[in-house]
Amino acid sequence: MSALTSVTVLLLLILCSYYDLRYRKLPLFIIIAFGIIITVINGLDGSLFNQMVYFRLIPGTVFLMIAFMTKQAVGYGDGMIIILLGLSLGLIQCVSVVFTGLVLSSAVSVYILIFTRGNRQTRLPFVPFLLLAWGAKLIGT
Repeated sequence: MSALTSVTVLLLLILCSYYDLRYRKLPLFIIIAFGIIITVINGLDGSLFNQMVYFRLIPGTVFLMIAFMTKQAVGYGDGMIIILLGLSLGLIQCVSVVFTGLVLSSAVSVYILIFTRGNRQTRLPFVPFLLLAWGAKLIGT
């Protein structure tokens, strides 16, 4: 994975985290723009065609199916962001970032349930946890 890909993913997650925290929505134009940028970057360095692209789509597709089945307990935007992560990072790194994001969000959820007035219906934006997971992965390497 190139440094350009890492920076692109970081910018995507920073922008989407801001919108997710502030508006609880992810703007489609940002997702489409970064999708085009990631496709061009992967096309230029040849990584888009070296690996099976379909496998890279699995984590995001699973999130989209969960969003559909739970009537958006997990948002469609989260699934689209994870699809972009899969396209840019590859299957293994995408699963690693998503798993770390899930662990972090679970820890915050437990804290909210125990120490604040939150309940099971309290909604948390997920993209900031993906940003934290990606940041930790960047710092760790």
